[in-house]
Order: sequence, then structure tokens, then C-alpha cells
Amino acid sequence: MGADAQIPTIDFSAEAASNLLSGSDSDINLRRQVRAALEGGGIFFLRCSESSTQSLVEEMMIGMKSLFDLPEDVKRRYKSTRPYSSYKGRESFMPLHESLGVDDAYLLESAQAFARVFWPEGNPQVSSAMNGINKMLFNLIYAILKVIFESYETGNRHESFAEKTVTSFRLLKYNLPPSGEAVGLGPHTDKCLLTILCQNDVQGLEILSRDGIWSPLVIPQGCFVVLIGESLQVWSNGRMRAARHKVMISGDRERYSCGLFILPKKDVIIEVPDELVDDDHPLLYKPYSFTDYLNYFMGNPKDDALETFAGV
Repeated sequence: MGADAQIPTIDFSAEAASNLLSGSDSDINLRRQVRAALEGGGIFFLRCSESSTQSLVEEMMIGMKSLFDLPEDVKRRYKSTRPYSSYKGRESFMPLHESLGVDDAYLLESAQAFARVFWPEGNPQVSSAMNGINKMLFNLIYAILKVIFESYETGNRHESFAEKTVTSFRLLKYNLPPSGEAVGLGPHTDKCLLTILCQNDVQGLEILSRDGIWSPLVIPQGCFVVLIGESLQVWSNGRMRAARHKVMISGDRERYSCGLFILPKKDVIIEVPDELVDDDHPLLYKPYSFTDYLNYFMGNPKDDALETFAGV
């Protein structure tokens, strides 16, 4: 990847995702494409061809604008016990960034309860948009997880593994800098298993290549971004690498994005399957509690936190 990152695009319909989650196997070519992308750079663009997809994204972006346009004191009503999920806005170290996270928004009652925090009488437009896009992203991201397990011939472990996970839907706004270009969200790798992101048409996401070059991404119309997190990096014994990324903001329009994250449940142990350890791939990580690692990282937010905490 150079100045203009060459990210693979993989076609993956919502219908195919539903079929996979109903028990069917993915085709060999799809497994090959997904594995090659995630071992190569930890990222790919996912193209979902259904005509309803763009409508769901547009409705969510309208809902996000109405949410983030609320007064600061109203937004700060939202509190969550999950790290990084309570409302965060315009902190001194990230003055352009606002975010919050919602658990299980693929359930309508969860989306409605979230909306009532800000609009006590409810907001059907926001809750419906959030629920609709979450149901679609939920199917897509869990189908991708299944394809990954099949690609490493550990498909028999997928169902029990998936039962130990939860989802968090995050909404993000990047305000305009006073002038020029500025950091909207600093360099980081996701700590989760998998992330799937969508955005309005304002670009800004950048990816760090393995040779240390930051490359701006131009996300194609109608595509989502799929990223590996550190938890799957560990599970794969380092075959897949969590993609280091950041957001840069410039221009005259605010950036809105949202994403679904698969996370291990509290205190779930992340460990490398025996099948992924051999003479060519010696064990790189010892088993660890996801909760313990997240707590460690929050107190030690360093680039090498994972290796320090869990490296062999």
C-alpha cells in the first residue's frame, strides 16, 4: 500500500450472509478472498449489492445528524458501563471527535430505549434507522466471522465461539478543524474481533501499511470497510494483523460514520486454537482474558500493549 492504498473489494450480499448464518458453507473463492485480504493488510471493502443498503445508510446518517446536533448537556445524559461507549465529545486530546456506543441495537427495543435517553417521548426515525442498519450489519459481520473460521478449517468452532461474543454499535462525528487538516481520531488498532464501518461521503480514513506508510482511503460508493481487531489477530496466531488506522479531517463538511464491533463477552478467554500452531507458526500469544487486557490497555495505551500483555 502506497500513497493511494490498494484495498481489495469483495462482493458479499445480505442474502449470502443470511444463508451462511442459516448453516450453509461459504464457497472456496470467498474464503480465499477474505483470508488473503485480512492476512495481507487486515482490511477490505465489502460491497453489498442490495438496493436497500444505501437507503439504510442514508437514513442512519440523517438520524446521526439529529442526534449530534442536540445540546451538549443532552448528549452527556448517555452513560454506559462498557468502555468507550458513554458519550465522548470534544475532549482536549481529540477536540474534533464525538462518539457513543449502543449494545444490541439489532434488537428494536434496545434501539428504542437508546432514543428515549435523548428524546423522552421517543424518536421513531432514529430508532428505526439504527435498528435497520444494525440488523443488516449484524448478519454481514457474523457471516464474515464464519467465513474466516472456515478458511482456517476451524469451522466446527465457529458456533461456540460466536456464542461468547456481543456487539457494540458506535456512532461517530468529526467536526471541522479551524483551518487546514487535523487529526480527527489518532492512530490505533481496534481491540475487538471484527469491525464493519460505513460513512457519509466525506473521506478521511487512513491506513498504515506494513512498511510504515500512511495511505488515505477512498471508500467506494456503496461499500463498507471491514477491519480485523487485535482479538482475531491473537486467535489466528498472528496470521491476520489488526489494521492500524486513523481519521484525518479537512474540507468544509463534517464527517459522520458508524460501525458495528464484535467483542468477546466479559472475561472470555482469547486463545490460539491448536490447529493454528505448527513448526512454521510457533505460538505467539498466551491465553488471556479480554476484560483483563482491555483494563490493562486503558491504563497503558501503548502501541505494543498487546505484545507486552499477551506475547509469548
